[in-house]
Amino acid sequence: MAKTLQAIIVAIIAIFAGTWPAQASFPEKDITFIVPYAPGGTFDTYVRAISAALERHLPNKVHVIPNNIPGGDGAKAVGTMWRAKPDGYTIAIFDVPGELLPQIANNPPPPYDLRKMTWLASAGADPYGVAVAGNSSIKNLTDMKALGRPVKMTSTGPGSTSYVVTHIVMDVLDIPMSSISGYRGSSEYVIGAMRGDGDGTIAVVPQLLKFHESGDLKTIALLAVTAAKSPFPGVPDATVLGKPDLAKLAIRRLIGAPPNLPDDVRRILEDSLMKAMTDPETVKILQAAGSDLVPEPGNKAAAYLNESIELYTRYQKYIQE
Repeated sequence: MAKTLQAIIVAIIAIFAGTWPAQASFPEKDITFIVPYAPGGTFDTYVRAISAALERHLPNKVHVIPNNIPGGDGAKAVGTMWRAKPDGYTIAIFDVPGELLPQIANNPPPPYDLRKMTWLASAGADPYGVAVAGNSSIKNLTDMKALGRPVKMTSTGPGSTSYVVTHIVMDVLDIPMSSISGYRGSSEYVIGAMRGDGDGTIAVVPQLLKFHESGDLKTIALLAVTAAKSPFPGVPDATVLGKPDLAKLAIRRLIGAPPNLPDDVRRILEDSLMKAMTDPETVKILQAAGSDLVPEPGNKAAAYLNESIELYTRYQKYIQE
């Protein structure tokens, strides 16, 4: 009888141990926060600022350790995330569309599916702008269309984010173009446009802003829907241009975890991330770095991903070049 009672008690304890809310224990050890690029870039800056605040807002005291995994334009980091155990101790920041394009191209298919990731938060986005050299005779998009020949646009190589975005933008704007490509990165192709390698370029606003303010570049179109004050007063945005889809081309910073993350762990991470991203110290650090942090929950991150999949799938021909 005593042995039977003991067995029942053990069974009850096991049942409750298996269903005990994660809030009572998670996290019990350090969390790794993967960055898909080398230290020093925008994504790295975001992760380091958020990680420091996340340690303060998690229910238990643990360290959140940034882990830079460069390689394959982010594919190596995403693959590491895809293979990680879904226990909440490995999270990552994702570059969309950078890490989405290989999935759209599907040639060969990447070893991951972003649609199956567990999305925890969105940390904002950098919209694009169209710019020309400061001394260019081109003053606006109308002048570009009036050149009477394909506009020469600088970008990185075929299949890269800048190459694909440039082709999509010019397609939507109905402006014939040819690519001046082969630059090793965004800084190189923007400087190429400044020195006159081509007629213009398309880059994210933080890159354009400093050269616009110095007069080395003229931003002639902002590919965003500006509800707040525009960084380029007087420059037409996607709404004025009548092309709202252009605002969807922004580089988004989405935070996620491996597929099948338990819902209770997901809730803890999502709540703690939202608190970390609205923490005054996080905001201060990122403002000083010139970054625009817009914290949104996991369901918005998933919606942005689906929006990007729909848009880029329509222009798959440029991705597969």
